Amino acid sequence: PGEYVITVTDPAGYESTGDSQGANDNQIVVTVGAGETTSSLNFLDKYQGGATIRLPLTFR
Repeated sequence: PGEYVITVTDPAGYESTGDSQGANDNQIVVTVGAGETTSSLNFLDKYQGGATIRLPLTFR
């Protein structure tokens, strides 16, 4: 249990366009209690040559 900062490093050739918390800082702050699970945490990245992808994250 506690508060965690989840950080992602953009893959080569991709740039960050946002995340589930709206900021474009490659970080999501999440607080979970004992035995809790959280989901729907996403980092959004755009391939510098085109399409945007979503990197889903489930924290247990």
